[in-house]
Amino acid sequence: MALVESTKTQIGWEAPDFDLPGTDGKNYSLDSFKNAKGLVIAFTCNHCPYAKAALPILKELAKKHEGTIAFVGINPNDEETFPEDSFEEMKKKAAEWEINFPYLRDKNQKTAQAYDAKCTPDIYLFDKDRKLYYRGKD
Repeated sequence: MALVESTKTQIGWEAPDFDLPGTDGKNYSLDSFKNAKGLVIAFTCNHCPYAKAALPILKELAKKHEGTIAFVGINPNDEETFPEDSFEEMKKKAAEWEINFPYLRDKNQKTAQAYDAKCTPDIYLFDKDRKLYYRGKD
């Protein structure tokens, strides 16, 4: 089986803006991270075993690069299909798991669609100009 690469998110592609609520009660957009030299956006969730396995690594990297590279997690999962991915459950898990970066809710999945996110975790690294530098494989 051959993997189909996204033609939408090629290296150099510009990050689409978003306006999403965080588990900390604040709303975030790309502008929220304007002072960071880089930005990691991880489409993630509460229930996926792969996302759970990646979380400690993301937290460690966020701590290591604090002040230079910003990290953000975005959960686009349907809470009717996955009740454990509801915003209320995200708030609980953010505290329980001590997530050290903004954890945002993409309830209508428009941000995930704009980024062409395909799975959790789906990880993007943007440079200081918010041009795509790296994207994890589907």
